[in-house]
Amino acid sequence: YGYRNAMRLTSDFLQKSIPFDAILADSDRMAAGAMRVLADQMISVPDDVSVIGFDNTEICYMVQPGITSISQSQYELGTCSFQLLYDQISGGSGGINRFFEHKLILRESTNI
Repeated sequence: YGYRNAMRLTSDFLQKSIPFDAILADSDRMAAGAMRVLADQMISVPDDVSVIGFDNTEICYMVQPGITSISQSQYELGTCSFQLLYDQISGGSGGINRFFEHKLILRESTNI
């Protein structure tokens, strides 16, 4: 989970010669790592491969092209995580599924 790991995973995947046209990364850092390898291999983002990250962090603005990302409220995630942990420590079940509002923030790493 991170920039270097995404670089390794993307390199490994490219060596398998399996055609693909998009990467959905677990985080923006991983999306940036994947984009670095794609650029090193002369694979154009977004013309050849679209890349989407997750978290909508500042790294989306730090790389070129800017990373399209899925944004969620960090406050809401933190509050819910604390409540689930507290409930579990207090003897509650803790097995609750939650849905968080999210938004796709379009930038240059996709042709949407």
